[in-house]
Amino acid sequence: MENAPSYDALDHIRPDEPLRRKLAQRLSTEGTGLIPRLPEIDVDSTAEIFYHDATLNKIHSIALDYLDSLPDRPDLAFDAAWRAFESLLHHYAAAAWPAGGPHRTTLDLMTRFASEVCSPLLQRESRISDAFNTLMEMMPDSIGRYGLARMLYERGVYVTSQFALVRNRVEELIGNELYNFFSDTYMPDGHITAENHYRGARKVKRMMLGEPLKFDGKDVAGLDKARRIEFIGSAILYTSRCERAHGDYFSPFISDKASMKTYDHWYWLLSVTLAMYSILLMKYGEYRKAEIVTPISVAASISFNSTFFIATDK
Repeated sequence: MENAPSYDALDHIRPDEPLRRKLAQRLSTEGTGLIPRLPEIDVDSTAEIFYHDATLNKIHSIALDYLDSLPDRPDLAFDAAWRAFESLLHHYAAAAWPAGGPHRTTLDLMTRFASEVCSPLLQRESRISDAFNTLMEMMPDSIGRYGLARMLYERGVYVTSQFALVRNRVEELIGNELYNFFSDTYMPDGHITAENHYRGARKVKRMMLGEPLKFDGKDVAGLDKARRIEFIGSAILYTSRCERAHGDYFSPFISDKASMKTYDHWYWLLSVTLAMYSILLMKYGEYRKAEIVTPISVAASISFNSTFFIATDK
């Protein structure tokens, strides 16, 4: 990924594509022309494991598909990155965790990934932890709005049975007390106002960042790191994937409501998914007693990908 292509060509953008032109100008002028990257892999030292593990080889080729959609469509890049992460999650589970048990759905595996893989690795590897925390701090406000909407109501996007499944899982994950605080405070009569959506979204974001929470002046226990990771993986990433795969879904960029904040939203989802994929790839290598990626390369890629947030008001 050292020689990832830059994005500095403006001549192919049509006059009726001002948002794409604005993105290209920002990427070109602010020195962030390189697209998000995965950790570097040493071809010589990893040739054997990729040769003998055909499934891993296939999964990593899927992961690299995210490059084809950037920089214009980070939502499509997210689709590819999530598909690779989910595939690697099931591949790792089949090898490292007993088959035939209850932990076979993606949501159940996300619980184990958060508590048994990601959280312990972040505690052990300070460089990866620091980079991951920086990425979390770059979370756009739109992620908080999305999280609150998926916690409390459907927001007009019907996703067969997946919505109820995720909402029930979120309530179980954060606990009845905390869930009821959100519901009673921001949707007391079964409806949510624009002001409550804004205020509740900021509270959800603080919850995901592990900051102290207060409801009506009362201190409320937040979530530990493993549960925050699981919330992001289940309520944000997995639900986004389900809506795009199964829902009545509009393209986020082929819309007159698209803005630079739309890029922030999808670049963040993509970057977090790539981070989780990289952490899991490192853990899978440890399980196979092969160094596929190093802690330094994982930390470097997560840190680099934290620079892609445009943070504009328009």
